[in-house]
Amino acid sequence: MLEKNKKMEAVELYRKANKNTESARILAQIAQELREKYAPPLLIKKIYVLAAFEVDSFKQRVFDA
Repeated sequence: MLEKNKKMEAVELYRKANKNTESARILAQIAQELREKYAPPLLIKKIYVLAAFEVDSFKQRVFDA
């Protein structure tokens, strides 16, 4: 999926597979690409926050185990 530039679909797939670190990494890449394209700052912020939520859910899952 990543080769076909379907990154959001890959993020959804990684989230369903509980691979939060991979989905956070892809979300950060998407945000970086949007920064280079001068996208609206609010959109970029939302994507970074989604990445942070993924890292947080990973931390909760690891510490609860």
